[in-house]
Amino acid sequence: MQVMLSLLLWLLPLACTALPQSTAPSTTYPLTPVALPGLPDNSTGIKVHGIAIGALPDWSHENPRDINAALGRSISIIGDYLNVSPNDYSLSQVDYHLPSVVRLARESARPVYAPALLYGASLDTWTTEMTDAVADKMLRINQQGVTVWLRFCFEMNGSWMQYGLDPDAFKKVWIEVTNAIRAKTSDTYMLWAPNIWTGDVGDATQGYLPYWPGEDYVDLAGLSFYSLGYLKSENQPAASDLLQRSFTSFHTLFSPSSASQNRLGLTRSPPLCIAETSAPFYYELPSSSPYYDQEGDTDIAGPLPNLTLGEYKPSLMSPPAEHGDDELYLKASWFVQLTSNATATRFPRLKAVSLFNYLKRGGDETNQANEVLVDFRATSGNQTVENWFRGYMGNQTAYEMGYTGTAASRRASAVVASLALLIAVGLLC
Repeated sequence: MQVMLSLLLWLLPLACTALPQSTAPSTTYPLTPVALPGLPDNSTGIKVHGIAIGALPDWSHENPRDINAALGRSISIIGDYLNVSPNDYSLSQVDYHLPSVVRLARESARPVYAPALLYGASLDTWTTEMTDAVADKMLRINQQGVTVWLRFCFEMNGSWMQYGLDPDAFKKVWIEVTNAIRAKTSDTYMLWAPNIWTGDVGDATQGYLPYWPGEDYVDLAGLSFYSLGYLKSENQPAASDLLQRSFTSFHTLFSPSSASQNRLGLTRSPPLCIAETSAPFYYELPSSSPYYDQEGDTDIAGPLPNLTLGEYKPSLMSPPAEHGDDELYLKASWFVQLTSNATATRFPRLKAVSLFNYLKRGGDETNQANEVLVDFRATSGNQTVENWFRGYMGNQTAYEMGYTGTAASRRASAVVASLALLIAVGLLC
């Protein structure tokens, strides 16, 4: 027995040496970047310094083709909002909006459709039937030739969302919905999009980390990120370093340069977007206004007012901020900050920016002292602002020819361009 024990002790190190050693896969930095899904390289949709530009139309007053017409070029991303509740998860808004989206998706810009899904309850009431309804609807959209970026239960780190501030429930439902969609279709991509947060990214309720479901369940990541002025009711231009200060921590999460920065445990770097943004211009809302008694933070019902006729005065700080009365300066300076060549270089994973094109009634239960109209719009509002956006990223000639994104309007624009060239060289003189 003693001899046998001695032999076993002698053989043990050899046996352990012979066993295959398990090693964790190594991660190299920088991580391999993932391309922006759904937007083909030959798309003619608007891009600025390589950043695709989209918009969220106020569908009750306009459609994406109106925005294209105002810019003289086609947006790359068509935004939308879909409401789901325990009593109604039909996603019926899609049925009204899809024909417009389908027509544009067949044009050369080939935009993606980026609906944001709002759930009107806490996520512990979410059911399998709702998951199936969402997956079925995404399949139906994809079958029409439309690529989808689904911004499911966005701004989940915000207290204003009924499903907000519940990381565990959010991750559970997100994974269920992602799996269901991928089981039915391969042309819907999951856009994970919290609200901008400038504190610790690991904060238990408002940070980014607690809501991360894992890279296997996310195709691209984005933020809601606005320049909201003073107290969300008085005009103040964005600080020149607002984007750099606020976006760096988010960008670093998805483009870490070392293992210590890789707090999400990523093996690849997904594309990033600003899923909705604007630098809104605030107008004082007098008690005589028909919108005064409308509930705060709501879309304007009925015909939209012309805010440039003098009836509504800019809402200014005391004393007024420099350029606080200049709507163009507020909106243009913020958009340039988002899309400049310097931004594209500093944040190479930022691949898309979408403009929130709404006029809303401002104020909420925490800010009743300031009654305002909030003009987020780049187009369809102040004509000077619209003209600037068209000049910055659109096409003036196409605009003058009535561009809508259709083949007919493109042919007309091409004819005009050809005639202009012939005249320039003297062939028609």
